Amino acid sequence: MNYPITIYIDDIPIEIDNAQNLKTRFGLYRKIEAAGGIVVNGNGDILMIYRRGFWDFPKGKIEKNETPKEAAIREVAEETGVMSLRISEELNPTYHTYTQDAEAILKKTHWFVMENDRFENTKPQIEEDITEIRWVKCDEVAGLLSNSFASLRQLWDDFNKKRANELV
Repeated sequence: MNYPITIYIDDIPIEIDNAQNLKTRFGLYRKIEAAGGIVVNGNGDILMIYRRGFWDFPKGKIEKNETPKEAAIREVAEETGVMSLRISEELNPTYHTYTQDAEAILKKTHWFVMENDRFENTKPQIEEDITEIRWVKCDEVAGLLSNSFASLRQLWDDFNKKRANELV
């Protein structure tokens, strides 16, 4: 793990600068790893999902014996129906906490930029509470994320900063 990292607790960022601080603060949390993607189509639109009242990027838990890249492609395909995906780069992971069944959980999500040029139809994974999928213009993403999770807003900011640096 590369330090420092930011862990979001109830959308409040907490900076962790070394392994000992991570263990001291979050040692009793159950650790979960997930993977997902910011998917860009041939028009430069971004694939977003609407789940449980929030706009999000597709992602899900990594299964046993699965790499983060494999999980990211599988989860995006399962949640959206978009199958023709290729990873073009890796982004910084995000970290956030939540409680499930009275258990404190620290979730690390590995993120990748994915490309899709086939303009496939989307199909929301209803059993994962995804009710809408939308290809969104880049300049509309921040607005949709304004009422979403802080870790996603930070991911989107990092994605845009990286893109801006590549154009310089």
